[in-house]
Amino acid sequence: MKHFWLGLLVGISTTSCALAPNTVRTEVEHISHVSQHFGADRTNIGAETVNVIAQWRRGGAYLDIGEGVNVSPADGQPCNGGLCGPREVFTASVGYIWQVKP
Repeated sequence: MKHFWLGLLVGISTTSCALAPNTVRTEVEHISHVSQHFGADRTNIGAETVNVIAQWRRGGAYLDIGEGVNVSPADGQPCNGGLCGPREVFTASVGYIWQVKP
């Protein structure tokens, strides 16, 4: 199933389809809690993901749709948040960007 979504994102982004996104980017991301990296109770619970993200923009509003892979090893750590071990990761976000500097 993950190959379907990745193929769909690439297919839409490389055609002149009206649904084509404004931008497509690759992204490497680390997801965790800042507090787990400091102090006496350090843990190694987190995820590293590699993603392809398509973005649609209209004025300051945007929609990001991403498909990626969690490349973190399943290292015996507790699974908190559902991003354990190597697996497919889907992301979606909606927001608004205020231009501060031209």
